[in-house]
Amino acid sequence: MTDMSANMQLMQVDVSSMSGNMGNMSNDTAAINTNMEQLNGNMGHVSQDLNILTHNVAPAMKGMRDVMPWAP
Repeated sequence: MTDMSANMQLMQVDVSSMSGNMGNMSNDTAAINTNMEQLNGNMGHVSQDLNILTHNVAPAMKGMRDVMPWAP
């Protein structure tokens, strides 16, 4: 009975430790979620910037091709 009681106490310590570790994992997962949301927003901005860049550069490149038709 004494060994069983000691084992139960060790199990309680281990379960308590696991509970703390799960709390840390939950916090880490929440942080990952926040970072992914920020990344998603940033990718939206990159997409908009690329669209604007393409819109501005394409006419200039067409003009260059018109002046230098032998260029690639």
